[in-house]
Amino acid sequence: MGVNLRITAHGFWRHAADFLHAADALRPVPNSAVGKFRSRPSLVAYYLLGHSIELSLKAFLLAKGYEIRVLRDPKQFGHSVANLLAEARRRKLGKEVKLSKRECAAIVLLSETYKGKRLEYVEYGVYRLPEYFFLQAVAEKLVLGLRKCSMNATGRQKP
Repeated sequence: MGVNLRITAHGFWRHAADFLHAADALRPVPNSAVGKFRSRPSLVAYYLLGHSIELSLKAFLLAKGYEIRVLRDPKQFGHSVANLLAEARRRKLGKEVKLSKRECAAIVLLSETYKGKRLEYVEYGVYRLPEYFFLQAVAEKLVLGLRKCSMNATGRQKP
């Protein structure tokens, strides 16, 4: 495409926050444990959380100087939130957001279904997904924890 886009870590972070807010609007956290139990899973809401997590991790890596073409490359990262998480952790994500082993495991579990686009296109069968409201809390933790990092990033990347 002939359009020269300016890509920033903060722009990715803003989109991550927007996808999280959309997931919250679609599936608000119930007021009780019974409400959580009765809550019906929504693959669309899982997709919104997955995309928020993907964009949060890419915002962090952009802030660390990664080029967008590298982050978009399906052989390196693409939509694999597991690969993005592993690289972000190597680049000291923990200085901005401390994720527990369980929180990291939830992202890794989501990754196979998310990167395969099974949340975007109807596919019947069994889905292995983390508990929705736990994943929602993980996505929120990333968005809140990476705000400052993304705002302070000075590098602007080209596609």
